[in-house]
Amino acid sequence: MPDLNLTNIFYTAYRLSPFILVSFFTLSSVLNQDLKGIIYLAGLLIACFASVIVGKFNIFTNPPSPTTSQVTICKTLNLTNGEPFSNLPLSMTVFTYTFGYLLYIIGLYGLASDNIMTIIFFSIIIIADWSWNIFFSCNSHTRLLGAFLVGSAIGISWSAIIASTNQVNLQYFNGISNKEVCSLNKNVKFKCVKSK
Repeated sequence: MPDLNLTNIFYTAYRLSPFILVSFFTLSSVLNQDLKGIIYLAGLLIACFASVIVGKFNIFTNPPSPTTSQVTICKTLNLTNGEPFSNLPLSMTVFTYTFGYLLYIIGLYGLASDNIMTIIFFSIIIIADWSWNIFFSCNSHTRLLGAFLVGSAIGISWSAIIASTNQVNLQYFNGISNKEVCSLNKNVKFKCVKSK
């Protein structure tokens, strides 16, 4: 009987994480019967399209030169059967778009302390994706920076556009808002009355 290889399991989960992330937002929107995930997805499609277009500039066309084993690792999970779909890594675009999209709302409503795990999670996953791409020579720092800037700029811009409509039901909140937080005053004394 074959043994479970945790490295392969973590690698597969990591490589599929952009798809898992997008699926989470989309499915939560479908299951909750709201438009939050669909709005998120529309902005993400714009970000990916922009990433493909920006990636065609000459500054991003010089690929790094990976070894044969690195080429296999870089192309294990690919959208096409040959060359990459985009010169800029779409995984970085997805992560930074999502982070920018959520971070704008978190900052706008002062929800940083309520969403600290979201900030930590996305920071770690963006650093991990950058490190993975550099370690295996899948992408250069220039390409990663391009994807980072495109994804985060469109994520923040899209979130600002949605927030400017003043339709809170279209904004995707991660966590709880200030309106939903309540606390009990600890300095209050209660008097119990026994009924007969």
